[in-house]
Amino acid sequence: MVKTLPNPMESQTPLVFSMESIPKPVQHILKCLNDKGHKAWLVGGAIRDSLLGETPKDWDVATEAEPD
Repeated sequence: MVKTLPNPMESQTPLVFSMESIPKPVQHILKCLNDKGHKAWLVGGAIRDSLLGETPKDWDVATEAEPD
């Protein structure tokens, strides 16, 4: 599944992440959150680096899930 996010630098061009471009541990976290019915978003450095055409060095996930 491909997720598209609006590119704030060019509103006409979406920023696209294929699941294959996201590291397996990050995919696992996103899947676990989704399987539990929570929304999750990629945020921070990975988005910035991608907008700059660079390879992300770290991946941050934001979620609506509350800690147990």
